[in-house]
Amino acid sequence: MNIFRNERVVRVLRPLATLFGLGAALWHATHALSMWTQTNEYRTSDPSLSDFFWAKFQTELGVTIAAFFAGVVAWHLFKPRPKP
Repeated sequence: MNIFRNERVVRVLRPLATLFGLGAALWHATHALSMWTQTNEYRTSDPSLSDFFWAKFQTELGVTIAAFFAGVVAWHLFKPRPKP
């Protein structure tokens, strides 16, 4: 028996996986915003530190986008299948 064909499992797994992905996206978005503000804060006083925060911002932005799409894909992946 395939666990993903069990309707109860899918009914629980779908919203949990979606909320987990979207929650992770929100979490990483706050980190990206923090890195963005620190990049702008050190732009003139310490350019090397600004570059460091810019790299961290790009990483957090990428993780934010990936987590968002993981949540969306989870919603579509665990759709209940019609019974034959």
